[in-house]
Amino acid sequence: MSAAVVLAALALAAPANDAPAGATAFQSVTAENGAVTEREAQANLDGATPDAGVPRCLGSASFERTVWFRVEAAGVPRRVKVEATGPTTTPPDLAAFVQGANGVEALAEPQACDGVGSPVADAGEGASVVDLHVPAGRQVLIQAGGREADRLLLSLATTDLTPLAAPPGDHAAQAPLGPGTIPLAGATLTEEDPAQPACPAAASVWRRIDVPVAGRVRLVATGAATLTAFAGGEALACADRRRASVELTVDAPAGPLLVRLGADTWTAPDATLAVATPVAGSAPPPGAAPCADKTRPTVKLASTRTLTRPRGAAAAPAAGDIAAARLADTARVA
Repeated sequence: MSAAVVLAALALAAPANDAPAGATAFQSVTAENGAVTEREAQANLDGATPDAGVPRCLGSASFERTVWFRVEAAGVPRRVKVEATGPTTTPPDLAAFVQGANGVEALAEPQACDGVGSPVADAGEGASVVDLHVPAGRQVLIQAGGREADRLLLSLATTDLTPLAAPPGDHAAQAPLGPGTIPLAGATLTEEDPAQPACPAAASVWRRIDVPVAGRVRLVATGAATLTAFAGGEALACADRRRASVELTVDAPAGPLLVRLGADTWTAPDATLAVATPVAGSAPPPGAAPCADKTRPTVKLASTRTLTRPRGAAAAPAAGDIAAARLADTARVA
């Protein structure tokens, strides 16, 4: 048999939803009274292939065989939760990609992922879960995979959320400057929010800190579920809340430091962010968990920014005084 015939046979054996363009819908599961209780999907990885151009969220060995499913857009914001299980206690690979506005494809970075190597999945009993708050009008693509030709069961639960105004910094491109009080209610995940499997959160809000001199920076967020620091296009470290606050100390270069605060509830109360720099010492505190892959996730800022002061404002506003000056930053997500 020629190589061309073999390749053709392999291509025919691939599942219909082997690629993102073929993503299939979840099927309704009804109770005895006819009510829809949940939605499910069967993932057959036999013949499935990896996805060229789509990052492997949990390292080079992850998502070796993948299939795709879709969660349709809704007229209101929603909580989207997907759980995947397989035939063994090894958790499947699972990732969620929030699509762009007006149906624009967005596959550069997943917004949530779970599986082998993720602290959340590794602590469970063979299940992987992604849980995220999605804006109205956004479709979500779900990537399910593994290393073997297994059959997986996916369960989908969606909850409509009361529409709320997006908090400042809900998008990385509009991250305000400075620490202080940070509203979290109404925050979502969109295509510019890279997944952080070591410290997952259903939503996030961004802030920008200008580090004057390279050195250690200590971040303390009260009321946030997670805290992640990005610099130079790279996630430096992240931490989960263990007490009332979440703390993180990182070695930061001089320049912009992007800080992402995670929220797990739709109506989360305001958080506060405090920043101390420089900080003496050479080792992160115990609460600072390293990122799963330091080359990902990535968020890069363009260098262009302007200060627009209201008429009559001081020529040089105090650091962090966002009321006296509006910082307009442009951001680019790698």
